[in-house]
Amino acid sequence: MSKVILSLYLLYCARVSAQMIATNNFTLYPDLDDKVFTTSLIGEYDAASLGVCSAICGQSCGCFGFNSRTKKCRLHDTCSESSIIAVVEANWRYFLAAAFTGGQSKDDSLAMDCKELCERGHTISGSYLIHPYNNNVSLEVYCDMETADGGWTVIQRRTNGAVSFNQDWAAYKIGFGTVQESHWIGNEAIHQLTKGNHSSLYLSITLQNGTTMYEMYQNFSVSDETDKFRLFLGGAATGTLGDSMLNTGSSTKDLSGMAFSTRDQDGDLSAGNCADYNKGGWWYNSCHNAFLNGPWNPDTWNRPWYPTIRNGANIAETRMMIRRR
Repeated sequence: MSKVILSLYLLYCARVSAQMIATNNFTLYPDLDDKVFTTSLIGEYDAASLGVCSAICGQSCGCFGFNSRTKKCRLHDTCSESSIIAVVEANWRYFLAAAFTGGQSKDDSLAMDCKELCERGHTISGSYLIHPYNNNVSLEVYCDMETADGGWTVIQRRTNGAVSFNQDWAAYKIGFGTVQESHWIGNEAIHQLTKGNHSSLYLSITLQNGTTMYEMYQNFSVSDETDKFRLFLGGAATGTLGDSMLNTGSSTKDLSGMAFSTRDQDGDLSAGNCADYNKGGWWYNSCHNAFLNGPWNPDTWNRPWYPTIRNGANIAETRMMIRRR
């Protein structure tokens, strides 16, 4: 059994480089958080993310547990409340295959986003599996269940410079990084989550001194790849950062209606390639007053949120989050 599981893990890593898409239909079982089981353990393995743990399980186990702090993955034939022992291990979350739950979770259906999970009573911020594609493919995301009443699906998060955001078109399409830390969820996923044009965008920048500023845009959506994952913003813009994307006062810096650009696909309106010059993918005009994907270097990360923040020198974290209205 272990050899089969390890083979599935290696195949997964070779094919998608530990990206955030899982390949089976698993649903969160919150009643089992932080629990330990006496029976049905297949094995325990290292796993960089929830998506990797799901892939290791594949179709070879009935449920799996993932610990986001220790990066450990436990595979079980079944997870039964009757086999829980009186031991608590923090940060374990368990996911059951649909085949072992009658096609339904304890929540009765598969959640399409973090707002749906929040409405079902999930109040802990962290990694979850959602199902935005109307099929059996699950997507690992980070859900912010605390900010502005919770239910936010994080589409971008940066906490350090360990992950380069100077990626090509293919990487930005499927996503990169790990959701517990720095990552881009993927333009295809952003499109799927916002294509009904009923989502809001919440952006925040936390400085080294702990100060957090934000801006929320009432309407946010991204088109599909045939339209170059074009950005659409509208409605009110409110917050403490100031509006540096929608109504900037300069027609060459407003970003609504702009196609996404990367170093290998130039969709901006400038004479050159803004993504190549600025070392990061984004919705550029000619070029920008807002740019959260710049190099983690104050000398080269210019205008993260101009004029409020002119370079990346004092930035500790950035987030971009979406929620259906």
